[in-house]
Formats: sequence, C-alpha cells, structure tokens
Amino acid sequence: MSDPVKLPQVNESQRIGRLAEKSFGANMPNDWASTNLGGTEDFGFDFQIQDLREGYARNIFRVQLKGTLHPSINTTGEFYSIELSTSTVNYYRQTSEPVLLVLADLTVAPDVPKNCLLYYVWIHEELRRVSLDKDSVTLRIPVANQLTNSSNLSGEVERILKLGRVGQALDVSMEARRPDLSDDDRATMIGNIPANFAERGGGFFDVMAENPEESWPSPRAGTMPWHFRDADHHLKDGDAVSAAANLDEAETLLQSAVPLERSDYWHLRGRLYQLLGDETASRDAYAESASVPNSPPKNIASWAESEIRLLYRENVDGAVDLSHVLAKLTDTSPMTLGMRARVLAAEGKFTEALECANSFDGVESLMAKAIIYCMQSDFEQTLDVCAQGLAQSTSIKNGKQLFLMLRARSRFSLALKLTSSDYDVHLPPSGPAKTDIDLLVQVWDDVQAAVKEFQRVGWPPNIDYLADIWSASSIILGKQKEALPLIRSAGNARPHLANLQKALELIATHCGDLKLALEANMRLPFEDLVASHRVTFLHNLKRDDECVEFFEQSLPRLNIDLPSFGEAAAMASLSAHRIVRTSQQDQWLSTLNTHTHLKPYAALVEYFVTVEDNGLASDAAAAKLWKSYKELGQPIAIAQQLIGILDPSTPTEAQKCKEVANRLTSASLLNLRVSLLLAQALANLREWQALLDLCADAQRRFSENSRLAAYRALALEKLGHTSEALGALKTLMAQGVSDPLAVNTYINIVVRCGFGQEAITTVSSILSTADTKDKKLDSLRLLFNLVHMADPSDARVFDFALRYGELCDQADEIEEGMFLSMILRARLSMAAASEKIDNGKLNTRFDAFFAKFPESKIIRKSEVSENASSEEIMQTIKRIVGHDMFDQERINHQTKLARELQRGEMPFPYAWRARHILMNVGDLPLLWEIGKHSKHGERQYQLVMASHEWQAVPLLDMQKKFRCWTSLLFSSPMIWDSSSSCSKFSQKSRSHKPQSPNWPN
Repeated sequence: MSDPVKLPQVNESQRIGRLAEKSFGANMPNDWASTNLGGTEDFGFDFQIQDLREGYARNIFRVQLKGTLHPSINTTGEFYSIELSTSTVNYYRQTSEPVLLVLADLTVAPDVPKNCLLYYVWIHEELRRVSLDKDSVTLRIPVANQLTNSSNLSGEVERILKLGRVGQALDVSMEARRPDLSDDDRATMIGNIPANFAERGGGFFDVMAENPEESWPSPRAGTMPWHFRDADHHLKDGDAVSAAANLDEAETLLQSAVPLERSDYWHLRGRLYQLLGDETASRDAYAESASVPNSPPKNIASWAESEIRLLYRENVDGAVDLSHVLAKLTDTSPMTLGMRARVLAAEGKFTEALECANSFDGVESLMAKAIIYCMQSDFEQTLDVCAQGLAQSTSIKNGKQLFLMLRARSRFSLALKLTSSDYDVHLPPSGPAKTDIDLLVQVWDDVQAAVKEFQRVGWPPNIDYLADIWSASSIILGKQKEALPLIRSAGNARPHLANLQKALELIATHCGDLKLALEANMRLPFEDLVASHRVTFLHNLKRDDECVEFFEQSLPRLNIDLPSFGEAAAMASLSAHRIVRTSQQDQWLSTLNTHTHLKPYAALVEYFVTVEDNGLASDAAAAKLWKSYKELGQPIAIAQQLIGILDPSTPTEAQKCKEVANRLTSASLLNLRVSLLLAQALANLREWQALLDLCADAQRRFSENSRLAAYRALALEKLGHTSEALGALKTLMAQGVSDPLAVNTYINIVVRCGFGQEAITTVSSILSTADTKDKKLDSLRLLFNLVHMADPSDARVFDFALRYGELCDQADEIEEGMFLSMILRARLSMAAASEKIDNGKLNTRFDAFFAKFPESKIIRKSEVSENASSEEIMQTIKRIVGHDMFDQERINHQTKLARELQRGEMPFPYAWRARHILMNVGDLPLLWEIGKHSKHGERQYQLVMASHEWQAVPLLDMQKKFRCWTSLLFSSPMIWDSSSSCSKFSQKSRSHKPQSPNWPN
C-alpha cells in the first residue's frame, strides 16, 4: 500500500461538502434539474436549479448548500443557525435571482447521506432580519422547512421572481415617461423607491396597489394619510374646526403609525395651533415633530422658525441664545443648511451666516442670502439675490413667495428712503413727502404678485410679513379699493396675525368701511394706537355709549405723551357730548387743554361741538379754528381737518386751502382727497401752472382718477396748450368718463374750435351709458345747449327739454328751474314746438315753481299792470335782472368800448366781450358762432391775432426767429346758459357743514 503521506489529503470541510452534495442529490424535489456550479468562480453558488414541473421548463434559481456534523439549533428546536461572512451575504443581496440556502444535517446518518435531512430558507427573505454591521451574519433556517423529494417550492419561486420583475417593470415604465433620464439616472431613481416606500405607512401601499382612477394617487378614505390631506386643505382654507376634527381622527391611528406619519401628525398640529394664534402650543407641537427619528428637514425647519419667533417675542430687548436650535440643524440637506444660515443671521453672526449660505448652491442658498442681506438693510444686494432666485423659482415651495416679498420690502424701503425693512416708525398713510413714486409703483407690482402666490396656497402665516407694505403701498397709490377684497379674505383666514389685521383696519378705513375696520381692530391686542383707533371707529359709527365706556376703561393704560391719546380723548369727548355725559366731556377737554401738545385736539373738539349744536355757527367756528391753527403753530392735526372744512370754491378760502395743503405736504404726500381739494382751489385762484404741476405729480400715484385728468386738461387749456388738452380729454371721453369738469372743458374746446357736431356725438354717447339720474340730467342739458346753439330751430331741442323735465325733481329749484328755462328758450326759437307739449300741465309747473321759489336766481316771474307807467315797468325789470340794464351811462360806456373794439383801437380779451361789452351776445359760444359769419370790418366779433400795425414778414425771417407759433385764447371753462345767471350746468349748491373727523387717516 502506498505511503499516505505522499497522497492528496481530503480535509474535513471537503468531506462534509461531498456528503452534503450526495444528500442533496438524493433528497431534492424530483421536478428539479440541477447544474453543479462548483469550481473556483462560484462565489457562493453551488447549484443552478431549473424547475421542470408538469413537463415544462419553468423557473431558474440558485442554491447555496451547507452541510454540518455539528448543527446549531435553538433551545426550543425551532430553527438552525448558520454563520456566513458579510461579504458573501452582500453578494446575495445584490443578486436579482432567488437564492435558496439549504442545510444538510449529516448527524442523522453520516455514512448514508441519502438518509440525512435537508432544510431550507430563501436568503433574501432572511436578510430582512439581520444587520450587516459586523464581519459575519447568522442566518436562521426553520426546522419546519424540510426539503424532500416531494417538496413543491414552485409557488415560492414564482412569488420571489414576480417581486424581482417589479424593478424591470418600473424601469420600462419610467423610460417611457422620463426619456430625459439616462440609464444610470433611471436606475438611481428606481433604487431610491424601496427606501422611500419604507418610510411610509401601510395606507400608502394600499393606494399604490389600486387600479388608478385619477392621474395622481389619493389616500383611501379614513386612513391616516387621508386625514392628513384633509387637515392640510382645511388649514390652508383657515378652517381650524375641520382641521382639528381630522387630526383628532388621525390621533386614534397613531399607535400603528410609522415615524414619518408621527412627525407629520405633530407638524400639522403645530400649523393648527399657529392658525389659532397659540404660538407656544405651536412651537411645542413642532418640537414633537422634530424629535421623531429621521424627521424630514422641513418639519425641523418649521420648529426652528417657530422657536426663533417665540424667543424674540419673549426677549424684545435682550440677546437671544439660539445654540439649541443650531444643535438640531445637523444634516447637510439644502433646507437645513439654509435654515442654519438664517439662525446665524438671527444671532447677528452675519459673516458666518453668509459663509453657510455660500457653502451650497440652489434656491435654498439664495433664499438664505436674501434674508441675510435684508436683515442687514443691504437692499441693493437683496434685490440682486431676489432677481437670481426668481429666475430659478417656479413655485411657492422653492421660494418664489419669499423672493417676491423680500424684493417688495427692499424696494419699499428704498422708495420711502427708510434705513430698515422693519417699519417701527409711524409712517403717514399717504406716504412721506420724499417718496419715490416710480419705485413705489414697482413695489405695488411685487406686492400683487406675492399676494397672488399667498392666496393660491391659502394665506400662509408669512402673509403677516407682507401686510404692512401691502396696505401702505396701496393707500399711497390710491389702490385701497382694489386691495380691500383680498386683504379682507386674508384677514378672515388668519385672524390672529397682528400685522395683517392692522393692514386690514387701515385699508378698510381708507375705503370708508368703518364696520370692517372695527372688526379688524377688535382682533388686535391692546396698544395705544389700537385703542385710539377703536375709540374713533366707535364714535364715527355713532356707538357713543361704547365709545365713552371703552375710553374710560382704557384711560389708565394710555400714554398721555403720545398723539394717539389726543385723538382718542377728542373722539371720546365728542361722543360724551352727544349722549350728554357732561362731566366726562369737561374732564377730558380739560386734560387736552392742560397739555401743550394736546391743545390742537381741544380746538378741534370745540369746533365740532359748536357745529353740531348750531350749524348756522359753522362759519364763526371755522374762523376760530383757523385762528387756533395759526396760534398753535399750524399743527398737522388741525391742518388735516381744515382741508375738509374750507371751501375751495371761494377765493379767500381757496387761498387758505393752498396754505394748509402746503403745510400737509411738508410732512407727507397728499392723498387723493386733499389733492382734489387743492386742485379745485388752484383752479379758482387761476394758478394754472401750479395746478398742472400738482396734477402731473398726483397722476403718477392716482393714474385712474378722471377728475385729476380733467383738472390737468383744464390747466393745459388755460396755459395755451389746447391741442394737448383736447387729446387728453378725448381719451377720457373714449373711456366713457362723464366727470362734469372733464365734459365741460372738452365741450368748450371743441365748440370754440368749431367742432360742434363732435361735441354732440360725444355727449350723446355719454347719455347712452349714463347710469344715474344726475348724469342723465347733465347730458340732456348739455345736448340741449349744443343743439340749440348750432341750430335753434332743430326739433330735437324740445325733445331734450321734455326728457329733462320727465327726469328732474320738481321740488328741486335748480333742476326744475333749468327745465322751465329750457322750455322758454325752445319756444322762442320754434313756434311749432308747442304741439309737442301739454300747455296746461306746463303752465301748472310754471305756477308751482314761481309759488315755491319766488326769488329764484334761475327764472323769476313778475307782473306789470296794463296801466303801469314806463317808470314802473323799468323798476320791475331792474328788480328781476338785478341791475339797471337800461342805465344810459352804462349803455354809452359799453357802446364806446364796442366801437373802439370794432376799430381795433383797444385790445380786449375775446372771452370777456360777451355781455361785458357786446350786449347782444349772451355767451362765448354764441360770440364764436357770430364771429365765423361776421364781415371783414366787424372786428368786435372776431378773434384778431395781430394789431393794425402788422406788416408782412418774409418767411425766412420768421423761420429764424420762431420754431413754432402758439395762440393763446382766453376762454371760460363753462358753457353759459344765456337765459340764466347760473354758470354751471349741474353743480348744486353744497352744504358746508363739516363732517365728523376721522383721525386714523
């Protein structure tokens, strides 16, 4: 026998492996066809198995065979344990085919392998249980899983292969829908799906497995994700009750929730508390959300924002330690890094904050930098970063809202020359005097875009940071009525946001909706200014008992050194006067008179009390208030009220209006109301250049106001720029504007220029769209005068007069008087017109008018007896006309002037000739019409552009001296009714009784 030392040796491992192979070959299922993979490159696979069940070659899988003479079985005898290297297990994990781990227990009959028992486990299923953080892994093989000749694992193999084919199906589907992705990018995205699925609850799998009925999966009703989704929608709508109901239902399901669901639950709770205005509870809920393992960065960021906000609210004057917030912001996601940069900026560490923001790229980085620059009041840098951010942002989720808001704040600060984006100073509602209006228009565009984004997502809490410039820019630009519906919607959705409620109060006040303003005010915590405004609203709403009671209760908490105290005390005094609370009134008025800075409010109280007690004493009261205004150094509080008390239609008070407006301009921009009053004053003072400058400035803010446009056209026309004025007025007429000033100015120009038919067409168009009685009466009166002037025999003049008579108020002196004078003029021109009217009814109206208004300035009746002497007749005429129209001296003087004018000896303004010199010419349009048909020598009717010394000048000489010629035509701004001394068509005499003050403006 050969020496065994010189022969190949078989070690124990090889012997066990050989015995295991024999056992496997003898006991494996009869439907299996095995291929031995033994060799140097099997890397853990021993056999490839093909399933030949029922005579068909079906599925293929791999087998890893392990034999043992020393099996490790647990104490209960349920499973064997076998140790494998981690590297081998990782190799199995990356294999897409099913891998069956088979254990041969050779202890049963080591010498008869076919009698040994085989046990199995699918490796991929077992790997779900184990951790791969060590060098080796212990797998468990259930004793119940015995492999025999009759075993049928086909169903298990097909199940595992079906799961494996899911990845291939996803790849095919994604390739069709995302052709922009490369193979590697697609594989990476699909590879992330299992991990992301694992973070979600079971309800998510239910939804994904259902047949699609919508383009986007929706959670099944009653599940936790379904409650979350509905709660989110209710929170966006501001419906706290419904959101709370959904979260209460979701809370009952939390026991089986995965961590991500628990984090989302507490995040939604935080949003709910924030909606309810409970910042502390909101912060605590966000903290619960952030404490859940692997909480999403957005939930941690929400906690960080809430924590910072609350800490700064509780420590207004002191430094805030945010180290514990930074400690939570540890991951490197863009959202976390962006929040970390913001926290550093909140601590005043701007250099570190910018370093953090610059350490990564993308929208989150730009968002952080925009906030940092804005906090430093570096508005130019903020605008630059916002421009970059808006170029990359497409939705609120990636910063569009924030960039629009910060750009608006930065532009607002630059427009108003502010040094900070935090407006802790009291800005005048109409804007500081040096406001850059052009830049403010850009602010308004940004605000509108940002508001649209906020509205789209249900008015999130960040709307509070936009509210102040939303209200301020809208009021300065006269857009408050445009802004009111949306800011009311936002205020109702977020009733606990203080800045938003203040903005709503301010805009509602400027829109005249004091009830809405009071509602917003009632939602605000107590402050001096809030209390002052509430007193004002209660007084103006005539809720005087509440006004007095609230002021009394608030008095101990009010700071007497603030102007807001004077406003509140004045309003409360006026309410006390109304309800005869004399002691309170005297006490508060005494307080106002005791302090120098409050004396203006005392003067205002005395004025309004006087006027309310005796309206006939308003002139004396106004004079006294003017004296107080001068003596007290022209205080703004009195100036704001005087501008509404003075009558700009009289020269004396127009001059005072101008003076008061200049005082207001020194402190702030003029609002629309004051601008219009000043415009009226300047027009009556005939300061046309000043009026033009005022309109040009005001129209930059109030571009849609037709009255300003009309005043501007009037100023242009008076300054000789007739063509430009006519162009502007034609634009207004084309827009359907029926402002009396605009219409009258337009009519005067076109009639003077000989375009009477154009004027008739324009006024007819205005009449067809008139929606009020006053507008219809104005248009009918204009049409009557225009048609009558063009052709007194035109039958339409009676039609216009009769329609006017149907609409007018017979009890109104001006309306009825104008109708009767129109009838008289029409009758004088057209005898046949009497067939169109009922003379009996008409005479009844004449008699009723003369009886009710015997001294009317419009039309008057007087009787002369048949036997009256000539002197009696003359006296009657004098009484009616108001002057001696037959005074010979006056007649001689007018005749002399007319002759001098006819001979060209005296230049006399064209617009002054009617009535003043030419007794037979009643108004300017009639003079113009006569002039067009006059003879060459009738200079008194003609607009002569040169004196009698005029000589022809060579054309070349003229071209050297003048670029253009402009003719200056003096004219009246109104068409005069020749049958009446009333110079305006429709303006009724207005009461000068002042209204109650409204100091929140």
